[in-house]
Parts: sequence; C-alpha cells; structure tokens
Amino acid sequence: MQVSVWLFAAAVILCFVLAGAACAAGCVAQRYRTALRTLDPDGREVYVSYERPDFSASAGYRLDDLPRSDILIPKAYWLVNGCTAQIEYDIAPAQRAFLRVAKTGCLCTADAYKDVAFDSTVRYELDGVAVEQRQVTGGFCTVSWSRGGYDFMLYAPQPQMNAVSGCLAAFLRQGASDAQRAL
Repeated sequence: MQVSVWLFAAAVILCFVLAGAACAAGCVAQRYRTALRTLDPDGREVYVSYERPDFSASAGYRLDDLPRSDILIPKAYWLVNGCTAQIEYDIAPAQRAFLRVAKTGCLCTADAYKDVAFDSTVRYELDGVAVEQRQVTGGFCTVSWSRGGYDFMLYAPQPQMNAVSGCLAAFLRQGASDAQRAL
C-alpha cells in the first residue's frame, strides 16, 4: 500500500516537472518566433529598445568592447527585426552615427540605405580587416566589414570631413560575443 502512495506521488511530481518543461519550451519557442519576425505589417523595420547591448535572450549574442570615449558616445541600443543590433552614437562635436551588428548573413540594412545609388565605393584593409566604404557625394556614407562570425555596418546620415573614417579603427576593435560561449 505504501509503495502505491509513493508511486502515485512520483507520478504527480513527474507530471508537474513535464508540464513546467513544456511551458518553458513554449516560452522559448514564442521568443524564437518573435525574433524571426522581420517587419511590421506596414513593411517597416521593427525596433526594440534595450538598456545595454546584451541581446542574448532575443538574438543569441551580446556586444562587448563597444567604443566609448569623449568623442564616441553611445546613446541608445536597439534590436532591429529581431536579429540586428543597432547602437546610436554621438560623435563630438555634432555628428551622429549608427553601428549595426548581426551574425554573418543576418545583417539588416537600414531602410534609408537600401535603394541608394552610391557615388563611390572603396575597398581597403584596416587592422587586417577587409572594409568596404560607400558614399554619396556630399551626403551619407556606410562602412561595412565582417569579422569573427559577425557582420558590421557603420553608417552616418551626414558625415563631416572624414569623421566616420577617422573613428573607424575604434569601431573595428569592437567585438561581438556569442552568448552561448560567453555566458
């Protein structure tokens, strides 16, 4: 009789454990489905604000070693379309730039730059990294590179006198860590 009670209690506990695991799996699946959503119904990018550049739970990575100085000041952290990090920077004295980072092959290009006919494209190597810089004469520019399993794009709406190129080395040193390895 006492063995039956123990077996019944063990069966009840097992049901609770399995129900909890199913609930947790459902939560993870929901987060995964949310992360895969790319655009809102109107076709615009979806931005989610973060307090710090740790996108481990949503996109599977965090950003380490972001450039920060008296000249480069990170202002806001976003996850775009569930997979691309965007860091908004103020570049002293009066510039604004945006750094986008995603796992290789997943980088979303900013809507404002998708259909642009750039006037010049230059490819070069800096600190051992292949870089591509594209610019509209008298207008905005993008600089992109890949390193360590991640794609990066730095873009500036209205750069002044090589401000982006002058800060590029600091951004190239910035790294991304895969959350599964780093935690």
